[in-house]
Amino acid sequence: MISHFRPLSVALICCVLIGCGGADKAKQARKKTAPATGTITYNGKPLDFAIIVLEPQDPGGVSAMCRSDADGKFSLDAYPPDVGAVPGKYRVSVQKNDPPKEQVYDENTHDAPTAVSTAPKPLIPPMFGDFSTSGLTIEVPAEGSDSLKLELK
Repeated sequence: MISHFRPLSVALICCVLIGCGGADKAKQARKKTAPATGTITYNGKPLDFAIIVLEPQDPGGVSAMCRSDADGKFSLDAYPPDVGAVPGKYRVSVQKNDPPKEQVYDENTHDAPTAVSTAPKPLIPPMFGDFSTSGLTIEVPAEGSDSLKLELK
């Protein structure tokens, strides 16, 4: 009985070892990225916890995205969790919404949640959330940048 497990174990180990190199090859095939960090403001004040999405203007480009922190600082990622964006020109969309409300359950009846509007409320004009209406563009230089600026007005 044990003799049947040995070939299976060897085959399984080989598959695991072969599979481990696949991720490295995929990373090597990706377009090169550069550090891309900066700040985002709305009406001159830091825009905290906004979702920033970049759409490449160049055919074959790679999108990037991130979320700004409490101080309006951001760090773009094309291949999360790795940091950096592919150098090039981008159109930008930005969204910041009020968090959705929690649904409330009745403990006594175990019924479905009380009807609560869970649609997020935009905290900046919705035009910024669309690439075609935001009017926002950014360029990530080949050497990268730590001073990119997005200013929403």
